[in-house]
Amino acid sequence: MSNLKKTRNIILTGAALLFTGYIISICYKLSKATQDDPPIDNNILPKDYLNLFFSNTIVKDSVRIVFHYKHRSAIGLFSYDGRFAVEIIKIDSSFKMAVNKIIVEKFENSIITSEAIYIPFDESGFKTDYQLAGNSGINNIYMTMYGDSIKTVLKNDSIASYYLKLKNLSVTYNISLEEAIFADASQGFGQFSNIPIDVAFVRKNGALYFVLLAPKNAASKLDPNFLFQLIKHSN
Repeated sequence: MSNLKKTRNIILTGAALLFTGYIISICYKLSKATQDDPPIDNNILPKDYLNLFFSNTIVKDSVRIVFHYKHRSAIGLFSYDGRFAVEIIKIDSSFKMAVNKIIVEKFENSIITSEAIYIPFDESGFKTDYQLAGNSGINNIYMTMYGDSIKTVLKNDSIASYYLKLKNLSVTYNISLEEAIFADASQGFGQFSNIPIDVAFVRKNGALYFVLLAPKNAASKLDPNFLFQLIKHSN
């Protein structure tokens, strides 16, 4: 065997070992995190999550799944009107700041942090990953949007609402470089079109929430104001 082939085999073997070690490390971290705070899944949204919306917009039977944690906020998924997927998570349970003062928008492509642990949710046409970590004391939110027709629907002290035809979206808090939330629409609706979504950060009763709404199929059109109209956005 030539020296070149030996060198190539050594490199390939080393790369395979590094990749295997990386996968084992990720699996260990995920197992450790879920053992320390195992999720309880059911279809009951926390009351404060329901109270974000006008009462006639939520149907009990439309809740798909909710992951409840002892030390972290619940992640809820439900359907609205059979046409839209909705995701919601409380990102800070003690939040007093004006929403419009802490959000910094950026408009560029994002790549998910490979070392972080996420809970993935596959929706029709896109995937959302939520970092498996608790958050508190948020005083900066960095919202990175990449896609078409990006629009700020409203931004005031209690709500920041956005619309875009999604390619990807990431949310980081404070000085962290790890994405706390990452959404990617590379799969599309079986085609290479971007997925229209509405996104909102909502301050309600001393807490801060993240809400995402998207159509379940290409036939369901989405108005940029749609999610904003569903939310009770008074303090």
